[in-house]
Amino acid sequence: MSFIGKQLKNKNTLNTVESSNTPAPLELIAALESAGHTQRIHDLQTSGVHAGTRAVSSYGLMPVTLREVAGKHKPMKDSELGKQINKTADPLEINAITKDRKKDDELANHVWNYAQSRLQKNKPDLSKDQLELMSVFAHRRGINAALQEFNSGGIEGIKQDPYVKKYLDAKNKSASSPANQPKIQPRLSDKLRKIDTVASNI
Repeated sequence: MSFIGKQLKNKNTLNTVESSNTPAPLELIAALESAGHTQRIHDLQTSGVHAGTRAVSSYGLMPVTLREVAGKHKPMKDSELGKQINKTADPLEINAITKDRKKDDELANHVWNYAQSRLQKNKPDLSKDQLELMSVFAHRRGINAALQEFNSGGIEGIKQDPYVKKYLDAKNKSASSPANQPKIQPRLSDKLRKIDTVASNI
């Protein structure tokens, strides 16, 4: 069972438990940020542009980021949820909105899509895998920081970021888990051998 389908019965339990159409990278980010939607209390930021504030959402989104995307990303700006975010500057109110699982997923999708569209516009030659890692970097550090890192160190520089390393580690572990391994169908000769063995024991 994936992290997405789990529910923890405590004060941080989300109102809606069923997942929406959340892309796999965001599910992995939720695993890193909130142990799969179960631990939503994030550390207080002590440096940088977000100093003095905490992330909200199971995806570790900063309130200022949500307001920025709600103002610039047309699909979110035109949505009822985007209008709701734009009406408040209070991080506590924004956090309360993200406690609804469906809204939380929707917000994360908007932020992810906005980052991907900005990155593709600036770097149209990125491969699918490169865009994914750039978007993961941007999710934690910001779009401009992702572009600056790529310009100076290329995709290898992006891969060396501690958060991206954690993401890749989680992705590799997920890919190697038994649930994700392809089922190998037994060969016909193996089936016949098994039948012969059973018959000989009768």
